[in-house]
Amino acid sequence: INAVKAEIEKTKKRSDIKINKLMSKIAKKTEKVRRFYDKKIIKVSGKANQKIQNLTGEDAELQAERNHLRAYIEQCKNQVSAAQDRKDEKQEEYWRQKLKSSRLRFLQIGKRLKEIEKEIKKTSSTRDLEISRLKSEYAAKAESYMTEIRKLEAARDAKIKMSQEATESLERLTSKIVGQINTLIEARNLALKELREMGYPVYKRKTVLAYMPFFLVCYSRDLKKRYVTFPPSIVNTMNGVSKIKSALRPYTIRSMLQEYSLPIANLLNEFVDSMQQNSMLEDRILKICMKSNLLRQKSFRRDVEKGLKELAKEGWLSEEELQTLTSRLEEITR
Repeated sequence: INAVKAEIEKTKKRSDIKINKLMSKIAKKTEKVRRFYDKKIIKVSGKANQKIQNLTGEDAELQAERNHLRAYIEQCKNQVSAAQDRKDEKQEEYWRQKLKSSRLRFLQIGKRLKEIEKEIKKTSSTRDLEISRLKSEYAAKAESYMTEIRKLEAARDAKIKMSQEATESLERLTSKIVGQINTLIEARNLALKELREMGYPVYKRKTVLAYMPFFLVCYSRDLKKRYVTFPPSIVNTMNGVSKIKSALRPYTIRSMLQEYSLPIANLLNEFVDSMQQNSMLEDRILKICMKSNLLRQKSFRRDVEKGLKELAKEGWLSEEELQTLTSRLEEITR
């Protein structure tokens, strides 16, 4: 998990280095394009503003002229009234013509003022639309330069996401494995507790290492094998029951041994079952037994021969059995 997290950090650093280098190049290109469009915007804006300024100036002049005409029209009206009072037809006609021309000019100015207002609005709107178009065009080009950056960022984010998902999966799996290990530990502790309860507790001042010797015998015929274990036992003396059992040869050895602990004997029987079910375990045990075969030791072999003779004297073995076992011992040493 830590390795995956470290790889995520490396991915971030490598991607950041690439992105920063590319950003530096893109920034220069973007700045160049920005200056180009700024010039265009300034040109469009300046041209439109100049036109608006001219129209505004014309509007101001016409407004002043219209205000002057408004006063002059009132003056003409007054002059017409005065001429009528004097019954001066010539003056009356003169001022009527002035009044008519002034009113006509007043209407023309009003119409032109409306046209100027429309032109100013149109010019302003056209300017704003053109500036907006230029800005959008610049933004599109700038964004196109950022496409490569977006690709690098997307690739980086995708890789980081995959690594994070792998980390989460490992964490879930680790949690599951830890739970299973805890379960196994609990089961082992329970088994150890049960194993301790099999025997009689002996308290020592110091920790000692105890060995539990047992014998494993393999009977083979052709390709078939049969295993028999002899757990720690107590040797009985020859009695009537044992002599009767000795008539049945398979029970001869068993009849003189009394198992020291039934749970241990059952445990060894389970061990034999495991060997027969697991060929790899069987091969491993056979190799270990071949290496630790006591009969290959001369001193032990002499003790065995001596013990066999004593068993024969006590009636545990017949002369034929003694001869067979002695021959087998000699074959092992060859």
